[in-house]
Amino acid sequence: EEAEILGRHFSAFFTPEDRREGRPGRGLRRAVEGETVSEETWAVRRDGSRLWANGSMEAVRDAEGNLEGVVKVLRDRTEARRAEEELRLKDRALAASANGIVITDPNGPDNPIVYVNPAFTKMTGYPPEEAVGRNCRFLQGGDRDQPALEDLRAAIREGEACKVVLRNYRRDGALFFNELTVSPVLDDGGRAVRFVGVLNDITEMRRAEDALHVQAEASELLATPLSYEKRLVELARLVVPRLADWCAVDVVEEDGSVRRLAVEHEDPEKVALAYELQRRYPPPADAPRGVPRVLKTGEPEMMEEIPDELLEQAVRDGRQLGMLRELGLRSYMVVPMIARGRTLGAITLVSAESGRRYGPEDLEGAETLVRRAAMAVDNARLYEEARREIAERERAQEELRQSEDRLRLATEATRLGTFDFDPVSGALLWDARCKEIFGLPADAGVDYDTFLAGLHPDDRGRADRAVKGALDPAADGAFALEYRVVGLGDGEERWVEARGRTFFEGGRAVRFIGTVLDVTEKKRAGEALKRSEERYRAVIEQSTEGIYLLDTENRRLLETNQAFQKMFGYTAGELEGREIYDLVAHSRENVDANVWRTLELGRVLIGERSYRRKDGAVVEVEIGASTISYDGQRAICATVRDITARKRAEEALRRSEERFRSLVRYASDIIVIVAGDGEILYESPAVERVLGFKVEERVGTNAFDYLHPEDREPVARRFAELANQPGGRISAEYRVRDRGGKWRHFEAVGVNRLEDAVVAGIVVNLRDVTERRRTERALEEMREAERNRIARELHDGVLQDLSYTAQALEVTRMRCEDPGVGPDLEEGAGAIRRAARDLREAIYDLRAYRDRTTDVRQLFGSLLDLNRRRMPGCDLAFDPEEGLLESLSERGGAELLRIVQEALTNVRRHSGARRVDVVIRSRDDSLEAEVRDDGRGFDPGALPSGIGTLGMRERAVGLGGRIEVESEPGAGTTVRFVAPLQNLRR
Repeated sequence: EEAEILGRHFSAFFTPEDRREGRPGRGLRRAVEGETVSEETWAVRRDGSRLWANGSMEAVRDAEGNLEGVVKVLRDRTEARRAEEELRLKDRALAASANGIVITDPNGPDNPIVYVNPAFTKMTGYPPEEAVGRNCRFLQGGDRDQPALEDLRAAIREGEACKVVLRNYRRDGALFFNELTVSPVLDDGGRAVRFVGVLNDITEMRRAEDALHVQAEASELLATPLSYEKRLVELARLVVPRLADWCAVDVVEEDGSVRRLAVEHEDPEKVALAYELQRRYPPPADAPRGVPRVLKTGEPEMMEEIPDELLEQAVRDGRQLGMLRELGLRSYMVVPMIARGRTLGAITLVSAESGRRYGPEDLEGAETLVRRAAMAVDNARLYEEARREIAERERAQEELRQSEDRLRLATEATRLGTFDFDPVSGALLWDARCKEIFGLPADAGVDYDTFLAGLHPDDRGRADRAVKGALDPAADGAFALEYRVVGLGDGEERWVEARGRTFFEGGRAVRFIGTVLDVTEKKRAGEALKRSEERYRAVIEQSTEGIYLLDTENRRLLETNQAFQKMFGYTAGELEGREIYDLVAHSRENVDANVWRTLELGRVLIGERSYRRKDGAVVEVEIGASTISYDGQRAICATVRDITARKRAEEALRRSEERFRSLVRYASDIIVIVAGDGEILYESPAVERVLGFKVEERVGTNAFDYLHPEDREPVARRFAELANQPGGRISAEYRVRDRGGKWRHFEAVGVNRLEDAVVAGIVVNLRDVTERRRTERALEEMREAERNRIARELHDGVLQDLSYTAQALEVTRMRCEDPGVGPDLEEGAGAIRRAARDLREAIYDLRAYRDRTTDVRQLFGSLLDLNRRRMPGCDLAFDPEEGLLESLSERGGAELLRIVQEALTNVRRHSGARRVDVVIRSRDDSLEAEVRDDGRGFDPGALPSGIGTLGMRERAVGLGGRIEVESEPGAGTTVRFVAPLQNLRR
């Protein structure tokens, strides 16, 4: 009651503990001093019980500021404190729960997560800051086609509780099965204000159930009447994805070889990648892990987690490592299929994206499954063996023939040569490929001395000892050797890899057979790789730029090259382990920022920096950095360039540019830059000296307007083609009008630089060849006149004399009474007549081209018509590529015509052909002209160096080309001319 309170000391409401500590007095003094004192503490009721109170004390003063008293206000917060304690206990309970708990706000946009407990983070890998604010569906990844999702959505729409099982994915991508219980939290009006989800990871339970189901279904599958191969393929499909993400089945064939029967994964693209990996990188038979080891030992192999270091050790190159990482392998088991003490194959189970890690229980279940598979395979094989044995005798001969064919095809496909040596008789047989490797023709006879004679002198003794060792009955008969061969026929040195085996009977060698393989290119490639690596190391060590490797964790130097050491005055030992901060004349924060930027971007140009030498001097340098792998860890490789050298280089470049400008200014050739449509963008000063135009006079006009009308269209067409070939190059010859209206001949070379930001056009180099053309024309006229003179003299003199002599011999024969002289006279007259005929054909050839036309197609037409008249019994066909002849220059067309003419003359004189084809076409950047006939043919090795052949080869060499002759007796002849197309367009 109020009466009981009034007059009592206010400290009566404080607990004894507070009174002993002087708490009431301190609070009273603070209030009197003008402070409003607020605090929460325990207070004491009349009955001695305690309550948790929120209290405040404040002084009361009159208008003059005199203290009238102190007001203390107490508020009972006992229940509120109890409720807060309960909430804190609930929070601790949620945080300590073994189940993942997530709370969402259905009234927020997209029902966002507002709370996750630590068990959620442990289960999913997502920390709260990455989960809060997102919808729970992010745990589904791309796996949205789950029937349970519709039940979950319906429950959330209706504000009801539900329980579903979902396939969810952890932060690292691993699959886990989530038994999710969702319950709504309702307000007083029955409206859902929160949803609470409890996550229970039932992955192991599901996997155990899947394993039982797979065992049961596998028993039914393996009992079906399918072939054992089909049953094993179906078994692999049954296993994925319930027991493994990957399943591979390998079987041991009758001959002991291993065949991959099946590879299964849910993603067909990854299956294709696995087969490509197997094709490119087949595991060696002596591999220390995996299928080869399991097949060899008969013991299963399991790895709970595949470390990345193991992958790096097992691969042959970076490409194989990348393919393995793309497959995402995490854990694996390889279980052998064993029946009746014989290993029939192995089944491999691999965990990848599911994140599963196999343990002993998984291995035990897999062994049970594989044992059943092995029994099915063994039974099926026994049945197949019985069936095969019945028909074996009937098929033996056919299979032997097919086996020999396959062996022949295999050796031909692999370019293997074979040898067969009889040590008893000394007989040695080589196939054609083996003889080819030793530089011998296919029909050459060989013996053991031939083999020794074909070896390099340095390898001969070693090879002889190796063969004798293989023939020794005390040895195992194996033969493997690499040696050099010096071709007996061609003298070419080749590296050969030989393998063979000796067969013994009664302790005596009776047969030694094997293969040889030309590994010259392989050896050269290996030597080239070795030299490349040596050059790389030499470049690093001898580089004029400083190079250092930096540990990204502790910022210490790992390695430096000599240039870096010399640049900063340290030895290698002084730099190794030194912090980079000691060398960089910038703040540690600045250095760290550049390190993090390099790690983030992978490659950066840090730019100009200041570094300290050992003597304290500061050097200005330019730094570029990139991340590399160093002993399995990320490191930074930095190049340090002294800017002083760069400045010198820039000055040298400036002087070089000045020299180039001077060269362009005073060069005799005209340099023109034109746009893709022919507009002149730039011309060098030589245009004024050669054509009479001012330097800027033609800029902005079209270059094709200055071309001769006959040259304009073909040149414009070729330049249009060049404009569509970035970086392409063409050459052409055409006439250009000078300022005085005269036509001058030019050789032009154009290069497409339209995509070059600086040039942005086609660069054309023009060389004035007018005087040269006049000289060539005069020379050709002299040659034509000489040909006509020779033809006249031959016709009017020698030919007439031969005809008269033949007639005189004929008359003499008729008058001669001696029968023995007549045949000799007849033979002499025939020889003279044949000589006259050949001479008349030569006169025809000399007079064949008096027509001065420059139309190459018309000239070829005349040539073909002439030869048709002179070979009436021969079908002569002409097939030129469309537009190709028209693109040739006058000189190029004339030279090509002469080559074809000489080839046709040889056909007419020597072949007796009934069909001749003349084909002219372009291939890549070359022109090919072929003259093919179906005549009698000849041995090219015995080809005489006649005038026709010699003339063709001289003309081909003059055009930078070659003549190829293909022929054999009875199979006709092909004469092929090949030359760079640009040489015939000049």
